[in-house]
Amino acid sequence: MVALLERPVDSKHHERSGSVLTRWLGRLAEFLGWPIFWVVLVVVLLVPTACFLILAISPRLFGQGSSWFTISAFQQALTGVTLQGMADSLVVGVLAALLAVTFAIVLAWLLQRTNVSGRRVWSISIWTILLVPSYIIAVGWQVMLGQGGLLASLGLYSASYTKIFFGPAGYTLILAIKGIPFAYFAVAGSISALGSSFEDAARVHGGGRLSTLRVVIPMVLPSIFAGLIVVFAESIADFGTAAVIAPNAHFPIATYNLYVALSSYPANFGVAAVIGCMLVAAVAVALMLQKRFLKSRSYAVLGGRMRMASRSRLTRRGHIMALGVLVVIFFVALGVPIIGALVSSMLKPFATLSLHNFTLSAYRGLFSVSGLGGSIGFSFKLAVLNGFLALFLGAVIARRLSKRGTTFIDKLLDVTVLAAIALPGLVLAAGYIFAYNLPILSGLGIDIYG
Repeated sequence: MVALLERPVDSKHHERSGSVLTRWLGRLAEFLGWPIFWVVLVVVLLVPTACFLILAISPRLFGQGSSWFTISAFQQALTGVTLQGMADSLVVGVLAALLAVTFAIVLAWLLQRTNVSGRRVWSISIWTILLVPSYIIAVGWQVMLGQGGLLASLGLYSASYTKIFFGPAGYTLILAIKGIPFAYFAVAGSISALGSSFEDAARVHGGGRLSTLRVVIPMVLPSIFAGLIVVFAESIADFGTAAVIAPNAHFPIATYNLYVALSSYPANFGVAAVIGCMLVAAVAVALMLQKRFLKSRSYAVLGGRMRMASRSRLTRRGHIMALGVLVVIFFVALGVPIIGALVSSMLKPFATLSLHNFTLSAYRGLFSVSGLGGSIGFSFKLAVLNGFLALFLGAVIARRLSKRGTTFIDKLLDVTVLAAIALPGLVLAAGYIFAYNLPILSGLGIDIYG
């Protein structure tokens, strides 16, 4: 007995047993977890979205018409202003994605690969752009450039640049600004992790900065394409910018046409559903093009040595130029909207820009609203809850999609997640109403409102 107790433990056998046990527990958790995950995904996303989209061809199924099957909603949506709005959204979405990724590459290179000053401040500013709603950015620019705005109060109003802003150019610029964080997060990691040996090799063989970029940029093309797809999906689904610019610009946009269809009396749910279908189809086509392009060539980087890239030390002139680029980008992205929002909140309505026209009455009126603290607290609780749920679901999806050998289910999951980005919140809200307000669910005691 003593000999048995004093017998040394076979550490390799113990580790092997532990690894087998861990592997089996992981497989069991995955076997039990994935069905639950798909149920959650179907209930939260697929069913509401499908119900709203099916409404386009079967309005009677949801009590919105007399036809079990009809294509009248498609005939209405694929003509006139609605069709033009979809075409405008696609063009603007592509241009905004290209512009946002260009800005993101510049920012990632300066913040990750150079010793430019204030990197922490600039990084926080990128997060600030992400947190500021596109509606606020659009309103800030409107207050700055619009008739009766800040520049007009200073005698600098010009109908020409106001016309440019309230049109495709201004709309594209704001969407690109809002898309910078998404593109930056997609490309910054790749640019930071890419070793400096490739740049050194290009320089050793006589390549200048342009030649070096031509060597490095193709290596991070998958990240660039990821940024393009996400910004494109975000842009064609954005409603805040469309709500500010579209009504006055005579520039039809798909999301604003969708809002008009839902807010009309009676609501034209069929046309809104067709617009939603077209938005989802646009993202699906873009995703397929991306997959086909990336699959047509290899982006594996092979090398005997790989070392982390050191930050380039900028010359004094280069430092000034880099800071100038950063200041211009963030002034356009944050400075103008913040100045416009603050000044408009303190300026008397329809008053010119002068010291005696500033007032805090808007703030006093805001904080005198009864129940304001409760609504802010409730919003904060919802934000925290949604953040944890989104983080958990996102981690599960990322783990699934990062595995090699994607299946049809994985491709469907990838398209579903991006389609959720492309769908405006209005579509999801209406989808929840149609999906979970059915009499059969109420009869089963399923009531989710509250």
